[in-house]
Amino acid sequence: MLGRAVTTFAVIVILVGACLARGAEPATAPQDAPAWDPVAFEKLDAPAKLAFVRAALALREGRLNNFSYEVSEVVQNVDAKTREVKERVGAERHYGLRRLGEKYQITGIADSGYANDIPRRFWARWDGATYRYFSEAGQKNKATGIVRIEQHPILFYVEYNLMLGLRANGVYTVNRSDLVSTPLTLVQWCDHFIEKGKEATPVATLARDDHGKPWIELRVQGDTLRTWLYVFDPARQYMPTRHTGGYRTGKLKDTGRLVATDAMQVAGLWVPKRAVFTVVHPRDHGMEQERIYTVSHFTIGDVKRDDLKVDFGPGAEVVDAATHIAYHLDAQSKPTPRPLADVRTAKAYTPTEQELADALKVNPVRDDISDEAVKARKAKLVEYQQKLEVRRHADDPVWKKPAPAFPAGGTWHNSAALTWQGLKGKYVILHFHADWCGPCKNDYPMLTNVHDNARKGLAVIGMHVAGSGPGKVDKLIREYKLTYPICEDVPPDLVADPKANPWGQTFTAYGVGAIPHAILVGPDGIVIDRGTLNDVYRAAIERMQKDAAKAK
Repeated sequence: MLGRAVTTFAVIVILVGACLARGAEPATAPQDAPAWDPVAFEKLDAPAKLAFVRAALALREGRLNNFSYEVSEVVQNVDAKTREVKERVGAERHYGLRRLGEKYQITGIADSGYANDIPRRFWARWDGATYRYFSEAGQKNKATGIVRIEQHPILFYVEYNLMLGLRANGVYTVNRSDLVSTPLTLVQWCDHFIEKGKEATPVATLARDDHGKPWIELRVQGDTLRTWLYVFDPARQYMPTRHTGGYRTGKLKDTGRLVATDAMQVAGLWVPKRAVFTVVHPRDHGMEQERIYTVSHFTIGDVKRDDLKVDFGPGAEVVDAATHIAYHLDAQSKPTPRPLADVRTAKAYTPTEQELADALKVNPVRDDISDEAVKARKAKLVEYQQKLEVRRHADDPVWKKPAPAFPAGGTWHNSAALTWQGLKGKYVILHFHADWCGPCKNDYPMLTNVHDNARKGLAVIGMHVAGSGPGKVDKLIREYKLTYPICEDVPPDLVADPKANPWGQTFTAYGVGAIPHAILVGPDGIVIDRGTLNDVYRAAIERMQKDAAKAK
């Protein structure tokens, strides 16, 4: 049992070999969990509680250094009150994950979500230093198709991994406004927030379920916008059983919850067998969307280094989203550049032979995950990303320039005609979209929420393609309950300018050739960012926070 004098991490580690207390489910390998006494735990001070939990998680992590599993994902919409299933969303998806030390790989068949695309195979891997993201074949719409960089961490990140403690939320690498989530174990996650200091330090507390069964809660206030909560079951070797994540700014919030509904023992270690991730439906708050993960073929200790390689055969169409390069492999596996749209620039780009060669130095066709190759890849990727940023802005018509005027004669909805002079002093998110654009629908709930709960000094404006007609735009506004101002663009004069974008004069002026796309305009009317809606929104909030700090 934990004694009254247990207050340090060192003492807790000594207790690692103790058995589970009476009443807990027996473990095949009892040395894999610290002894558990809820009464004694409750008497510990805050640092000792946190140290106890960290020790338990470190022991689980030690058992999960080499494992693999296969998981199926089913997405469905349910009534929030009755839990009645209303509809199935898409086809069942299947993923496989392997881990060997710091190196991970996940594969799967997934739809990119873009019109005219078909399911394609994805690979995503963290190799201890950098990500590798690839998809192979399936993309019909090559000239304008987009593989969002965000899709690959999401694929790699399948929510089930939160229940393993394999991929904890909360630590991001920021490249301009691009957020890339770092793959941390729960132990690394705890250490990160402990090092951040008092405001972010995880807090461990004892709680009980509706039946009086004790569990441990670990809560983190990551920053002013984000909070996370984990629940651990001491009776199952401190396996994570619940996770909630929240993002809040003003009245705008986004919260999801994940619950392990079934568990199993593999080689004596308890792991989740079924997990359900639930969020409020973006268009109908009386509904919830569930992502249900069911695991099969979970094994421990069978992964070898070569199992993590990603090698493409002759004839493959490859998209490497880490370097934003697409290429085709011929019968001899020689790569040829292909066009690929970039969400940061909102247009398709075909790399030069030299740019393709530079990208293949980062992520070669023949994979190598040795420590030496990983180290070299990390250095090359840093150099490549610097060149990529220069390329992205080389011919950007609006980057760091005054925002082009709204179209004269444009049809406005939800507002009188706006001008940049009238918007001076505000950060403005300009969202380019169309009523026929499937992926654009994913942005509408957030745009409406941001507009309805906007901070002082932040505005949202939609820019719709020309030619759809007021009736279709009005229908879109009614269907998605859009409240922010929307302007229908004016068709360009293609006779005078054959290279103009047929979507409209404003689309041409801003260089927008793919949608959805967002532009951030600063209080002085200068374009300061562009990319996905999430990219631009976070950039706006970060800048507004910095402005507020300077004003104090």
